[in-house]
Amino acid sequence: MDVETSLFTPCVFSNIVQPSILTVDANISFKNILSEYPDLSNPSLISKSASHGTVHHIITTGPPVTVRPRRLHPKLYDAVKVEFEFLLAQGIIRPSKSPWSSPLHVVPKSDSTVRPVGDYRQLNSVTEFDSYPMFYLNDFAHALHGKRIFSKIDIFKAFHQIPIAECDIPKTAVTTPWGLYEYTHLCFGLVNAPQTFMRFMHEVLRGLPFCFVYLDDMLCYSENAEEHRSHLRTIFQRLSSYV
Repeated sequence: MDVETSLFTPCVFSNIVQPSILTVDANISFKNILSEYPDLSNPSLISKSASHGTVHHIITTGPPVTVRPRRLHPKLYDAVKVEFEFLLAQGIIRPSKSPWSSPLHVVPKSDSTVRPVGDYRQLNSVTEFDSYPMFYLNDFAHALHGKRIFSKIDIFKAFHQIPIAECDIPKTAVTTPWGLYEYTHLCFGLVNAPQTFMRFMHEVLRGLPFCFVYLDDMLCYSENAEEHRSHLRTIFQRLSSYV
């Protein structure tokens, strides 16, 4: 009954089955399915020649933006250098002669390592915004009803799988203690990076109602173990076709 209007609706209580999440036996190892796709399970492999058509563009207005470099804290020097050497070896960055430059920024990660990125705030301020929608779990919560088995899939160095348009690479230049470097592949900090990556992931996983994706995290959900194996294989097959 509504206490203000005195309106009411007659109803009866019924028994409702309490929803639950199945605890999978340790002997049921879904992780073994990944071994069927060795091209996905090599963490040191980053594709230099993309087998997909997604390219990140940085459409800007006005002249090149240059920002004064910042001093790198001595305690971070070695960790940042290791990461930059890795990116250089993988072809994700390269030495630059760009008229653009952004200062180096270091982001601590949850695993106690660091992620060096560019502080692209000035670049972002002159970049045309990409309005591609960003979806959230609340938008798909209804799809989880009745699902009991869940797998979270994280893509290694996910953004770096997307190349940057050659004409826009100089805009990503970052000043470091070792010189000026520019990104050949998508990196954190760029205003439209999430939109580009979400557009790519929606292309890869289009038509799969058992998978929710948010940036580099995927959630696979199923009603039982047999169905979950099938769902995981379908997802891995899709990802393999884009490696």
